[in-house]
Amino acid sequence: MALVNGSNEYWKVYDHAERIYRKKCNTYGSEHDEWVERGKNLADQLREKHGYGDSEVESIIDKYYLDRD
Repeated sequence: MALVNGSNEYWKVYDHAERIYRKKCNTYGSEHDEWVERGKNLADQLREKHGYGDSEVESIIDKYYLDRD
């Protein structure tokens, strides 16, 4: 099931990804590592739910660096 741009689910995921990104950028040490892990977990969950080729999912992951340190 694809993630539809502009849907309620899309905006929930988008906002969640942005919060993770901001926390990751504003923390250091072990707290930073925790937010990195949360971002990677969200990326994995989105890919599993919507498919590894879903362009909206990949766009959000790339925009907020969810699968990177």
